[in-house]
Amino acid sequence: MAKESQFWSLMKPHIPNEAHVQRIETGGTGKGVPDVNYCQNGKEIWIELKSIKGNKSELSPFQIAWLYNRAKAGGNCFVLIRKNREIKLFQPTELKEIQELSWKSESAVTLEAPYDWKALFSFIFNASR
Repeated sequence: MAKESQFWSLMKPHIPNEAHVQRIETGGTGKGVPDVNYCQNGKEIWIELKSIKGNKSELSPFQIAWLYNRAKAGGNCFVLIRKNREIKLFQPTELKEIQELSWKSESAVTLEAPYDWKALFSFIFNASR
């Protein structure tokens, strides 16, 4: 199982019941589209999942472009990165910020196992327009 698939399996059971969530797997058709589309109470949210070992976010140029263009258009975009037993949530909006995103970047939320999923989803929802 791919690293992001394992991350999704970890996260999925904790998604709020009132949210409609779709895992996105575009393959070669929609390069750069984030892994998760999340909608709750009329707020549309996109989440890119990354599982890393080093400090680089490992965002592809397609992902960087997609996140930047959606954020520029007013979209709610997040990058959720897991490293070992820690998870960090980022909400980058500027191109340079997305390009330079790393484990050492300032995160909006940091969780350590056991994860407070309720706090994470509450932050994502409340930080969205």
